Amino acid sequence: MIILDFMETVSKWGDQLKTWLSEAFKNPLFLLVFFGAGILLFKVVYDALNKQR
Repeated sequence: MIILDFMETVSKWGDQLKTWLSEAFKNPLFLLVFFGAGILLFKVVYDALNKQR
């Protein structure tokens, strides 16, 4: 019963997140920030994995 409740909660959060993202992606500023954050995250992870250089 607990697992079923957990899965329902995750499903509700997923639906809310999907709705929020579909609305947020209509804003060009959000797209730029989202893209910039993705590049920054990639750079941080890439630099952390290539420390031996």
